[in-house]
Amino acid sequence: MICVFMESVGKLIQLYAYLSRNVSDKHSRTARLIRSGDWRYAEKRLLEELDEAIQAFHGGHGNQMEKNPLLVELAAEKGIGHRLSDIILEASQVSYWYQAFHLAKQSLRERRDRPLKARTIVAALKRGARSTASVEEHARQIKGNPTVRTVYGFIGRLLARADLPIDIFAELDLREMRQKPYLADFIQSMQKGPRL
Repeated sequence: MICVFMESVGKLIQLYAYLSRNVSDKHSRTARLIRSGDWRYAEKRLLEELDEAIQAFHGGHGNQMEKNPLLVELAAEKGIGHRLSDIILEASQVSYWYQAFHLAKQSLRERRDRPLKARTIVAALKRGARSTASVEEHARQIKGNPTVRTVYGFIGRLLARADLPIDIFAELDLREMRQKPYLADFIQSMQKGPRL
């Protein structure tokens, strides 16, 4: 099972690394944010999405799934209902803002050669999924010190508690990235074989 996780998470990490290094600021707000080094803004957004993920888990936060056709498509393929779709979307947003936070901080330090490792993320997802701590306890660990282990541990716990595959957020993110014309050539090259 870890190979499947490694593939989707690995491709996602490669895309974020490519985006941060090769995509023009004119084409991508994410690339612009990463290069700006404004990790504090990304951290603020991460914490907001963390709260929204907890609300979605408890059924109190809806994102009007109909506004995200890729999420509708994924949910239909997997037989997932509206409430669980909101959880997937929020897990995806937590991951996105953590990636932006991590890469912006590295950009500021001119250390763009150190993208996150898929193995580290997968280990954190699996550790979180097996945890006996509550989703809220995992969220508290992130506040003040977001790390790969705490953020992806939270995502793993959130998705496992909702009885969802713990890599489903990566599936949604990959579908969204496939829609970006400035990533098309790189995605095409990835189809020829994994470069983990």
